[in-house]
Amino acid sequence: MHSKNFNFWKEAFERKQVDIYTLAQMTGINGEITQDEFQEITGMNYIPDTSTNKVNFVSTADIVKELAATKIANTQKDNQIKVLSKQVMENKLISLQKDNQIKIMMQTIMNNKLQLMKLENK
Repeated sequence: MHSKNFNFWKEAFERKQVDIYTLAQMTGINGEITQDEFQEITGMNYIPDTSTNKVNFVSTADIVKELAATKIANTQKDNQIKVLSKQVMENKLISLQKDNQIKIMMQTIMNNKLQLMKLENK
């Protein structure tokens, strides 16, 4: 449901009888249209700056593009983390296998030494 003057301001903007700045003055707490209606009419987000009593306009499409780009970048980072984690796990497994091989070799060496010692004592 739109405010009672929504259609008037929408038509005035579409006919270029008012510009975005005039429409911004009609938006907000004391305005005739809401911030959502401003966005619907102009395609821009209405962002009041209370420190300067000015209004900033941000394209909704730009916000969506930036959010999408951020999401893509985060997904790519997540994928890189998964790949690196897999590599770390594979390296850890290889390292454990090598440690096990070293352990087996050490046992073989110890057994050989023990046999040599037995042979020397005979």
